[in-house]
Amino acid sequence: MTRAVTMRDREEGEPLAVYLNLHAEMLGADMGQRRRLAYAARLAVRADPAERGEAGRIAAEVRDELSRDREATFLAQAQGDARALEDWNDAGAKRVKSRDGLLSLVRSGALTETEANTALQLRSLVEAAVLSGLGSQLGQLGEVRGGASSSTARVVGCLRRAALLVRVTTAERAVASPLGVEVLRAVAVEGRPIGPRELSGGARRMRLAALKAALAKVRVSLAETGALRIRGT
Repeated sequence: MTRAVTMRDREEGEPLAVYLNLHAEMLGADMGQRRRLAYAARLAVRADPAERGEAGRIAAEVRDELSRDREATFLAQAQGDARALEDWNDAGAKRVKSRDGLLSLVRSGALTETEANTALQLRSLVEAAVLSGLGSQLGQLGEVRGGASSSTARVVGCLRRAALLVRVTTAERAVASPLGVEVLRAVAVEGRPIGPRELSGGARRMRLAALKAALAKVRVSLAETGALRIRGT
């Protein structure tokens, strides 16, 4: 199944397993969770009610795991857990420890603080959209514990998420270069390395130049769309 590049709204009647499987990478699912979701997605479209029920159970488990992972990350940031956090810049900003490709480029001096801040701004927009998606799109009737939110709150949540995604997609369109978009998504959004270890020096420099050019265009785009607001948020 082709993975989604940006998150879309969950369609009416779409099985939770199918929706999560489509967006597994963007939601940060690990390989084990992706395998479970792929299996559940296959079960979800079968005729046997028992198999569809099993698909829903697996999907709900993975959904809850992803939600807990997100909550743990933000909790560590909020509490300043020294074991989970590390310095990000001289201003005292913190980040959760990881092999973050963006952080590596900043530490090596390959990216400026302005470029890093632009990348982090883009990443925060994607993460905010993902988190709102976990609340509003993964929780259709019968698949979430507790009562449903009001229709007004749900609409406002969807509109807010749409506004976030508009800013992200507008920024990517401004980049234009396929290579630029590729490295932007990999490094700025997903925190992956600029390229594989075996990449030649020339190819690495080319990818870095594409990333820097992309970040320059993204910075302008985010400034232009920064006034975008949704009433009620």
